[in-house]
Amino acid sequence: MGLTPDVLTMDKKDGSGQVEVCGNHHAKCYQRACYLGCIRNQECGGETPVCNTATARCECDTGSCVTNASVCNRGVCQCARNEDCTVTSDTCFEGRCGCSSTSVCPQATVHPNTVWVCE
Repeated sequence: MGLTPDVLTMDKKDGSGQVEVCGNHHAKCYQRACYLGCIRNQECGGETPVCNTATARCECDTGSCVTNASVCNRGVCQCARNEDCTVTSDTCFEGRCGCSSTSVCPQATVHPNTVWVCE
């Protein structure tokens, strides 16, 4: 991905003209968050090897989903059955892996004095 900053000309918020800012013209907004999007497949990899140039997001392709997933559904890896869920999960819920009980969760928690809850 193009990580080198660019000089961008932007309109001032108050409408009084323009200003030059440091930014990246490949950055995109998605669900109210910014991310650096892809512009070609070489910038993607792993289970999401395909660059969707319309959204600038790396997506899965047929056969690329292997971690807690076995199918690519509209660019997103999803599980199709419980057997797909093998990493800290054991149950497929509508395409997403989850847990059937807290015994599936790793022994250590990320934050001290917390406990796992499976809902």
